Amino acid sequence: MAVQLKKNPPRSATAITVVDKVGYQALFEQLPAATRRWLDTVGFNGAANSHALLPDAEGQLQQVFAGVAHALDPFALAALPMALPEGHYTLDSGGLALPPELAALSWEVGGYAFDRYKPRSRAPAKLTMKSSSAVERGLAQARAIALARDLINTPAEHMGPADLAKAAQVLAKQHGATFKQLQGETLLKRNFPAIHAVGRASSRAPRLIELKWGKAKHPRLSIVGKGVCFDSGGLDIKGAEGMRLMKKDMGGAANALALADLVMAHKLPVRLQVLIPAVENAISGNAYRPGDVIKTRQGLQIEIGNTDAEGRVILCDAL
Repeated sequence: MAVQLKKNPPRSATAITVVDKVGYQALFEQLPAATRRWLDTVGFNGAANSHALLPDAEGQLQQVFAGVAHALDPFALAALPMALPEGHYTLDSGGLALPPELAALSWEVGGYAFDRYKPRSRAPAKLTMKSSSAVERGLAQARAIALARDLINTPAEHMGPADLAKAAQVLAKQHGATFKQLQGETLLKRNFPAIHAVGRASSRAPRLIELKWGKAKHPRLSIVGKGVCFDSGGLDIKGAEGMRLMKKDMGGAANALALADLVMAHKLPVRLQVLIPAVENAISGNAYRPGDVIKTRQGLQIEIGNTDAEGRVILCDAL
């Protein structure tokens, strides 16, 4: 983690003074003359997403000035973890006061890297913060964002319908939720024909993933996410440029799981249900075709005009 929860920062921690443009003008006049000259020399003026390193008399890092747009910017500090030298930092109480939740969120998000296939070139700078409910909320949001990013960034070779189901199962275990899935021909037996039609051409079986959590007395909150793990376009095949980023066509499912993670982490008084129709829209001899008429779970008959419109077909069964 880029944010470290400790009562007191390490003695070597460098203070970060956060400012916005207006506040910086007032603070500037109170700074020592040498500090003012240095900040003028490096061109720091408190602009958002800028920072300046202030050395001490021996050339060691003494202080950091960081510019933000405003105190409620959820990404206020996100540029710093990978821009500052590796080491430990703390927020200076003399600067602009950021809400602890947003400070923790923005720093942790800024330290994110997708390193499954390529190791990080460096570790993020560490920010020490005192633990509090607000800081924990910020970190929970950052973890949910990282979950969604990891799922979407993973290429389809390693993020097929079964892999997406595994991610949901892991999340369920973390929060004590129940998990189940219907896959392959079972979808037809349990009346999810549209999901089956879209995913049947792939060697990786289609499935409906379900996660449940919460108490029966609470109102039900259903989150439904599109889980097209790869979209070739089917028989109405996409061009190469359009297909290049189709590993992200399960982004709805990734965000559904991330939101569910937050709901459960915050222990909201809801009866949570997550539904993810997970398929690969592939091409083979049994692929669904333009002009086919498919029955849906609701009993409606829908005509397929273009097999590249698979998202609405699978979502209608889940909804």
